Amino acid sequence: MRLLSRSLLSFSIYSGLVLLILTPVFYLVINRIIIKDIDETLFSHRKEMRDRLQKIKSESDIKLWEDIDGDVVIKLEPFKGRLRLDSIFSTTSYNSFSRKMEPYRVLVSFTTIGDSPYRLEERVSLVESEDLIEALSATQLVVLVTLLSGLVVINWWISRRTWRPFYHTLDELKKFEIDKTPNLQLLPSTIKEFEDLNRVITQLTQQNHEAYINQKEFTENAAHEMQTPLAIFQTKLELMLQTNLSESQAQIMESLLGATSRLTKLNETLLLLSKIDSHQFVETEMVDVVRLTSRLISFYKEKANAKTITLITIFENNFSILFNATLLDILFSNLLSNAIRHSPAQSIVTIQIKSDLWQIQNEGAPMPFASAQVFDRFQKDPANSLSTGLGLAIAKRICDNSGLDLRYMFENASHLFSVDFARAKPVRNWQDDDEICV
Repeated sequence: MRLLSRSLLSFSIYSGLVLLILTPVFYLVINRIIIKDIDETLFSHRKEMRDRLQKIKSESDIKLWEDIDGDVVIKLEPFKGRLRLDSIFSTTSYNSFSRKMEPYRVLVSFTTIGDSPYRLEERVSLVESEDLIEALSATQLVVLVTLLSGLVVINWWISRRTWRPFYHTLDELKKFEIDKTPNLQLLPSTIKEFEDLNRVITQLTQQNHEAYINQKEFTENAAHEMQTPLAIFQTKLELMLQTNLSESQAQIMESLLGATSRLTKLNETLLLLSKIDSHQFVETEMVDVVRLTSRLISFYKEKANAKTITLITIFENNFSILFNATLLDILFSNLLSNAIRHSPAQSIVTIQIKSDLWQIQNEGAPMPFASAQVFDRFQKDPANSLSTGLGLAIAKRICDNSGLDLRYMFENASHLFSVDFARAKPVRNWQDDDEICV
């Protein structure tokens, strides 16, 4: 949810709660005020009536009071029994004029006329009061709705204008490519925080681009400057092995040659990791996964035959993916090479492609370290001295930087590596319900 939407949602929820709470509260308060005013009118009228009733001389005069005195309906009748305390309450009764039940406020009091007790009932219709309360409540509701709606619209309009530079900056950052000269066209803003943000982002993108260029130049220079003397050193050692050397000297030279080969391989691998980390593999193309896998299998088949390892392929689906061809080649090559290297002789290595998933499984003993460490740099089996311990680290780094999911599992004396291409949105080429086994 956008920040603007979240703030508007919070404001709207608050406005709705204010309406739900204040509208009935306003109705109750106005109703209470009107009822209190009517009660005061009734009590005042009662006092006046008691004073006037004391002037009555005969029974016929009493009947004159059983009439309407303004807005107050008066009912006077003899009362038998002990006099009670005055009471005031609200009730409903039938109105013969309007022919419907109407609300009333009633004051019942007791008085004496001469020596006889009488019950005096005074009632006031609440119909007009209720109409007034409903009109006031409706007016208050319309005012509140208009006010709060206006505040929401004004807040949305001001927030949208205020946050426009921020969203423009965000769009510019999405288009930023570290390998290209940064040319961010950021909108100026009167908000100090946004101006500070734009200035920091501009500085940061320039620094990142410069760091990328420096790292790229260092990698290229290191690749050139280190590989050349290593190649010369290895060539000289090979030439010296062809001369007349004693057995002890030949063993020393062979040891130096092996160390040089491992050093050369380690140098190439570390440079490759550096290139991957600095995102120097930016070119992409549609790569056919089955075709690439088949080509690599034919390349590694001789190495597998040397250990009498059987390579089995199960291609249930085929798909293409927009990816850097070099990186995908390195990824599959490292996983294939790792499986063959760590498989015992006369075992089986299975490569399977199904539903956007690339898997390779090989037999072998469990690793001498935790499964979670299998992708760590320089983590390797001590029994295999020729391994650099970087092959799986490179595969993991390629997947992490490209949005792929690389998983490892050891089960039933078998190592299983899976590459999930689902998040990379592969393009399906063909699908066959029958498995294709080689």
